[in-house]
Amino acid sequence: MRLLSTESLQSSRSALLALVKSAGQSRDLAQARRAHHQILDTDCRNDPYLANLLVEMYGKCGSVGDARSVFDSMPAPNSFSWALLQSAYAHNGHLHAAREIFAQMPERGIVCWNSLLAGLAHHGDVRESNELFTKMPQHDRFSWKAMIAAFSQNGLLESAKLCFDAALERDLASWTVILQGFTRNGCLDHAREFLEKMPLWDGVSWTALLQAFAQDGHLDQAMHVYSLIPEKDIVASTIMMQSYAHHGRPDAAKRIFDGILRDKRSIVTWNVMLGAYTQSGKLELAKEIFDQIPVEKDSATWSTMIQAYAQSGYMTRAKNLFDFSPRKSVMTWNSMVTAFFINGLFDQGREVFSKMPMQDTISWNALLAANAQNGNLETTRMIFDGLCDKNVVSFTSMIQAYAQGGHHKEALELFYAMLLAGVRPNEITYVGVLSGCNHAGLVDAGRDHFLSMQADEGIDPVVEHYCCMVDILGRARRLADAEELINSMPLEPDVVAWKSLLSACKTHGDVDRGARAARFLCELEAG
Repeated sequence: MRLLSTESLQSSRSALLALVKSAGQSRDLAQARRAHHQILDTDCRNDPYLANLLVEMYGKCGSVGDARSVFDSMPAPNSFSWALLQSAYAHNGHLHAAREIFAQMPERGIVCWNSLLAGLAHHGDVRESNELFTKMPQHDRFSWKAMIAAFSQNGLLESAKLCFDAALERDLASWTVILQGFTRNGCLDHAREFLEKMPLWDGVSWTALLQAFAQDGHLDQAMHVYSLIPEKDIVASTIMMQSYAHHGRPDAAKRIFDGILRDKRSIVTWNVMLGAYTQSGKLELAKEIFDQIPVEKDSATWSTMIQAYAQSGYMTRAKNLFDFSPRKSVMTWNSMVTAFFINGLFDQGREVFSKMPMQDTISWNALLAANAQNGNLETTRMIFDGLCDKNVVSFTSMIQAYAQGGHHKEALELFYAMLLAGVRPNEITYVGVLSGCNHAGLVDAGRDHFLSMQADEGIDPVVEHYCCMVDILGRARRLADAEELINSMPLEPDVVAWKSLLSACKTHGDVDRGARAARFLCELEAG
């Protein structure tokens, strides 16, 4: 955003308004404060309308302190001032403060009621949203929309539909909220039926349905919806490109990309196309896209290309690109650190890590995982204990370090500590847990964790999990159970599974079963 000179601002109130609105839309706090500072140097510094816009601007930028400061400086805040301050607190998660402001209001118009209701709904507080809604002296279309959204966002689609049907005023936004509820909860048939009933459609309606089909992997249906959109905007085109990229179809993504006017392509669009090629291993085509980008490259652009080179083993190219990047963000630094670590260049990775101007959780997790892979258990634990924000990656790296180092009791204890901390495990976590159970001889515990993966966490077991379970059963002489598990796998058993069974059969003298395992193993290795 280009800031105007003080002289220009003095003679142009409209320029001031545009300046504030632009800062709010960008959600850049530093930019917002610069805009505010320039306003303070003009004769419009006491303009009540501008002051209200400043409160709103700071709320959008996430700075409730600045919003409050502007509000407190207003000689006579009106009902809109109170509503905007309350909205700033509510939409930034400060619901207690928002309620206090609501209680202090000298008068409460429908705008103030709606502001608090929207804040509660936005943060998923259905019960309190409903209580507030029933207390409201009157409702307008914004009230109904907020209540529909509260139900819809929490998966209470029947309640959302009942609220929608009861609404005396329905606008396109209310219809779209219901549609998004259906798509967000995977009810695609209901979403399609609902879309057909809508009196009119806009870009948001089409995009909601398109995104639902794309995220569920229904590419043909997503493409059909995309073809029906009368005016395809950049959001719809980007969603379609991302879907093709995710499913390994970069050529299809390129066709969508080529259909977007060059001056309409944002850096996000270019990054999606770049990612489509890098994910498919087409580095030369990715480099062509990278070199063609006409707008300023962002951190994601540089990081995507650095990671692509690193994953293909081209470390010299990755390092040259990193050195050439003009403004290195934490993301760019992290991509370079990770590049060294995944290629086994531990010392170089650690050197880059030490030069980082600041580290985040991703940086420390990369260092943690690298030390774990190198068997530096004591250092790994020291890094882990020093992390303030431990996530699933942190816990999983530490669990794997214990499991690989033969400390199976500690691996399982840390897994239970992870669950108590409210961190949800992923499929990699369970590989470490099952490995720990395997080497500790905990057959029942291993089986319980294997079953819990899908029942409690919704994680479908992959080949690595089945192989761990085959090994666990084999070590415990439960060879029939191990063979049955292999034969019942929904996936094609790999060499590791049959080798584990064959090894167990040799150890425990089960000749017939071992012969069957050897036959399957030979077929796999031959074909």
